Amino acid sequence: MTREEAIQILEDAAARVYEHFDAIEILASWNEDAQTQFVHRGAGNVYSRIGMAQELLWQWKGQTSAAEFHSMAEPHDDGEDGAEV
Repeated sequence: MTREEAIQILEDAAARVYEHFDAIEILASWNEDAQTQFVHRGAGNVYSRIGMAQELLWQWKGQTSAAEFHSMAEPHDDGEDGAEV
């Protein structure tokens, strides 16, 4: 698929989905020649679209931070007497 084809696919999809929502943003990636390609298209209020993207990143960052904290807080075996520390 060419970049232009990918853009057209997303523009068509954005137009169909936008009929039902106030704002949308679609992100897509594909592998071409061992490199990840990326395009995005959207419709509606640009500030709303930016806000949705930021919220998504904050949620993912929060989940990652929570998972990292949880793994650090789990008891582990220090290998000396079999007791958990």
